[in-house]
Amino acid sequence: SSFGQELLALRMDRAAHLLRDPRFNNKSIADIGVLVGFTHPSHFTTRFNAAHGITPSAFRAREQADFNKGFVKR
Repeated sequence: SSFGQELLALRMDRAAHLLRDPRFNNKSIADIGVLVGFTHPSHFTTRFNAAHGITPSAFRAREQADFNKGFVKR
């Protein structure tokens, strides 16, 4: 694969990591895109969706729901 493809894969992996991380919940999807090197939120969303089969917003919501399931309310 080309350097560009490898770089995109790394950026998408990093974006997924940041979207899972509760410490970045205060960051918008656009902010996460900027942190991984995208200047246009729509381009970030399109690329993320192509890489993961889900939008960044839906990915974050799903991951947060899964994270919250790990806590048992007493």
